Amino acid sequence: MTDLPNDSIPQAKPWSLLLPPGIASVVNQSNTLITAHSRLDEEERFVKQAVAKRRNEFITGRYCLRSALAAFGRPLEKPISVGHCRAPALEPEYVGTISHCDSYVVAAAGRAKQYRGIGIDVEKNTPLEPGLERLICTPNEIAYLNALSPHDPTQQHALPGDPKKLIFSIKESFYKAYFKQVGCYFDFQDAEVELSHEALSSGTGACQIRLLHAIGNKPFDPRTYSGYFLVRPRFLYTAVVISTLHLVE
Repeated sequence: MTDLPNDSIPQAKPWSLLLPPGIASVVNQSNTLITAHSRLDEEERFVKQAVAKRRNEFITGRYCLRSALAAFGRPLEKPISVGHCRAPALEPEYVGTISHCDSYVVAAAGRAKQYRGIGIDVEKNTPLEPGLERLICTPNEIAYLNALSPHDPTQQHALPGDPKKLIFSIKESFYKAYFKQVGCYFDFQDAEVELSHEALSSGTGACQIRLLHAIGNKPFDPRTYSGYFLVRPRFLYTAVVISTLHLVE
């Protein structure tokens, strides 16, 4: 099968601003389940005992991911099961990821020969819950955030979103993108995000992510990875994509 031209691969807004060429994205913003003919029993069995909200998220997410993969020739009706650590179980030639928040569900997919990992995340544009800051943010990140507006609350209000919540979302995206390389869970404190005040003030831009420790039984990875974010009144959107070229030593 030949690759599709980049301009023929569907990109959902706002992910067209965050994801590079060669990745397909599909969004569903319905409060109800997708139509019955689009649902697959082989997928629903994984959430048969779950509450309705969780079933809705799972089934819709699977449908969005199957739709994104269909851009590369994978049959839409082919189910996606649950793999290691609950990640979507895809064929080796594909990479893909899902995120959901309230009734908003998004999936993105690409070819493994081009991308080693894709991570996306959508979160409500609300402050991070009290008490979570020191679980999510490293000491360096906290020092940076405190320096943004140490005694001037008006400066903090000038930012379009909570930087702590944004760091949380970026790390969620990075975890999804990097998971395939290590095959295990790792903690928010294992990675550090570097943001610029200019990007934070504008509500869109790039950031840098690096690991602080070796993960699992893998050697320490000293590379720096790029992430991208977009802040809108209702949601925060973040993405981390690891190219196969990035991993060439």
